[in-house]
Amino acid sequence: MAQRSIYKGINMEKSSKQGQNTANSEEKSLVALKAEEYLAAHFHEKIRLQNVAQELGVSSSYLSMAFSRDMGETFIDCLNRLRVEEACRLLRERRMKTYLIAYQVGYTDEKYFSRVFRKIMNMSPSEYKRKIWLEEHQRPMM
Repeated sequence: MAQRSIYKGINMEKSSKQGQNTANSEEKSLVALKAEEYLAAHFHEKIRLQNVAQELGVSSSYLSMAFSRDMGETFIDCLNRLRVEEACRLLRERRMKTYLIAYQVGYTDEKYFSRVFRKIMNMSPSEYKRKIWLEEHQRPMM
């Protein structure tokens, strides 16, 4: 007899014989999509894979595997990418200090934020600000 667990539209069957989750690829992708949706809505908060897995009603190892397989990036890489994308938007639109932007997008350590930003954008937040400023103030030559 199979046990059924339904959470937020995610339907996973658990085989009592093997004790493993079995689902078709659409359902597996739904887990990853729901996790990405959760990350997009909550990236500015402290987020742990275990908490998202619990929220979705799956194990953290299953979520990690499904997310990497279906999204083409790891859970933490996605979280960092979303945070850096928002940081770039804030750096373009507001004249805020880097540490305030870091905090606003979910980082508590400005130095760690800067390392992640550099890894993703190939430049520091201050270099990015300078680049944006130059693009805005550069006049075409005739």
